Amino acid sequence: MLNVVSALLATLVVWPWRAITNRWPVIAYVPDDPEGNIQMHRTPPMRRAQAKAVARDWAEHIRRYGEPPAQ
Repeated sequence: MLNVVSALLATLVVWPWRAITNRWPVIAYVPDDPEGNIQMHRTPPMRRAQAKAVARDWAEHIRRYGEPPAQ
């Protein structure tokens, strides 16, 4: 429960800051192996329109190949 509350409080601060500065990262979490380890793919922050385009490209790549493109 504490994790949920912490995440919501962080969102209250981070989301408006990103909206004001227009800097958005694109993040994808990929299950790495059967034990449940997770690998994170992340871009540096970029303008919102560019981040949306990257997210669409990544979504298409994930649909085709099962993981985000190599960085």
